[in-house]
Amino acid sequence: MKLLNKCLDKPLSYDETYEDTIIPIDERIKLADDLRSMEDKFYKIFDLNPLPMAIHTINDNILIDFNDAFLKIVGIKSKLDLIGKNTSETGLNLLKSEDKSYFLNQIKKNGKFENYYFTFRNMKGELLRGLVSGTIIELNHQKCLLSICQIVYRKCFFQLFNRNFIF
Repeated sequence: MKLLNKCLDKPLSYDETYEDTIIPIDERIKLADDLRSMEDKFYKIFDLNPLPMAIHTINDNILIDFNDAFLKIVGIKSKLDLIGKNTSETGLNLLKSEDKSYFLNQIKKNGKFENYYFTFRNMKGELLRGLVSGTIIELNHQKCLLSICQIVYRKCFFQLFNRNFIF
């Protein structure tokens, strides 16, 4: 792990000698194994998380990956219906334009946004409210947004008190 951190933290400069850039094959193998292990841990956490999580490109809003909790919340049965597609071509426009502009402004300003309260409709037509947080990550040399959402089921809360509220 120290080798991985050393390689990631120290960019090569022009004044380094050729010998400084050579990494022995056994260290390169260890580095590759460490990287695979970290990716494996990330995807286990991502896939097993009970909160909806998604990764999409920032520039063109193409869905790259999401977990099963995301599928359940948005009302889609198969990842194949969404992966590699722009959210507008799938009919999955969860955010209003003012929410989108807020997220883009926060990302440009801070590189992330946290606990933004929003209302959206899923593909089943249900009205849901939640808190969403997101941060920029880089996948295949492309800036992407990793987002996670905590859904608040107001409808269920109000039904406990036998009241009818309209959102």
